[in-house]
Amino acid sequence: MIDLRLPLEQDVVSADLRHSFGVLSDEELASMLGVTTTTTAIWRSKKFGPKYIKLGRNVFYRFVDVLTWIENAELKSGQKDTA
Repeated sequence: MIDLRLPLEQDVVSADLRHSFGVLSDEELASMLGVTTTTTAIWRSKKFGPKYIKLGRNVFYRFVDVLTWIENAELKSGQKDTA
């Protein structure tokens, strides 16, 4: 069956499905963190950043994994930033 919805409508449905499963797209994560998808790709290649799921060519992040990664990245008072 051919999907006759416009691309924007498909994106809305896709976003609804992602959110119902508690996952973010690579684009959503990049936007949320204020970085580019190129940056998130580099992070993945260097085994940095939140855990991710790859389905075909698509990359997704569980929201809970993103929150855990952010919490673990928190610097404690007096700790030096080595980045």
